[in-house]
Amino acid sequence: MRKYQFLLLVLFVFVCENIYSQNNIWKPNPDALKIVFYNVENLFDTIDNPDVVGDEEFTPEGVKYWGTWRYNNKLIKIWKAIAAVGGRYYLPDIICFSEVENALVLKDLLCKTPLGQGDYSFFHRESLSYRGIDVAILYKLSAVEIIDTLAIRINFDDDYHSRDILYLRCVSKISSDTVSIFANHWPSKYGGLAETERHREKAASTLRRVVDSVFALENEPKIVCGGDFNSGVAEGRVDVYMHAEKDFSSVDLHKLYNLTSRLVGKKFSYKFHGVGEILDQVFVSGSLINSTVDIADFAFLLEPDLKYVGKKPFRTYLGYKYLGGFSDHLPVVLSIPFKK
Repeated sequence: MRKYQFLLLVLFVFVCENIYSQNNIWKPNPDALKIVFYNVENLFDTIDNPDVVGDEEFTPEGVKYWGTWRYNNKLIKIWKAIAAVGGRYYLPDIICFSEVENALVLKDLLCKTPLGQGDYSFFHRESLSYRGIDVAILYKLSAVEIIDTLAIRINFDDDYHSRDILYLRCVSKISSDTVSIFANHWPSKYGGLAETERHREKAASTLRRVVDSVFALENEPKIVCGGDFNSGVAEGRVDVYMHAEKDFSSVDLHKLYNLTSRLVGKKFSYKFHGVGEILDQVFVSGSLINSTVDIADFAFLLEPDLKYVGKKPFRTYLGYKYLGGFSDHLPVVLSIPFKK
């Protein structure tokens, strides 16, 4: 069965290579700047890094038997998800990943899948995350010019460590708009909601401080804050911490608005014990209020939720059981339209 699955994946890659090579996927989308936020669920390489505490389980000899076949299958699955999000003609201009181990897995993603035809470079910094997972940003060189990048470390009040927030400031080569992007993966609720809430508050205050500095410097700032906030839109805590608005009737250029609040009750990006949540959120400044946001819930990214009801993300692992899916999160897609 595994042999046939791999042959199907190889066939898919071959077909995609031909389709996209005909349609010039390295070109930027002429209608919108498309940004994707995707928690890819533990994209580890197969090498045991002695400096990382938790990565030994993601090795061929580890408890998850993370060998070359499973690793390559994961890379191809991520490519398939990104290709579907991009559509037939254009791959996304910017891709913000959560849960990538290091720069090696990003290089493999660009070398071992057709994503490498997309004219991408990437920004990544090793964080102090105790799990050895980081945030990374891929950007299409034909779509944007990078002005500045920064890895923002969150200094907690205890000995806790988490992922850095990545900042990328770029200029669209189509519209000449300058956009500031913040990619996030905030601390999880592992250990209890009450016990970990202060860590997410600290992440929020760190992010908000840098966002405010951008607000202070620009008359019409274009700011995007997105990623896995490990707290659902319906909970409302992230909105409070970020001083974000859900009311779109009046727009202030120097305020943040939670675009994913429009999707509450309609879609989910993550499912826990049968309950769908939108942990992967997108906030924009007032000047980008006309942007659209969606959660990519393609059928192949989902599987039946046999224990509860409906569908759930088709993930790679359930505990130590290998399922061979994509991720336990769904991609969130932001489209910033260009003025005609």
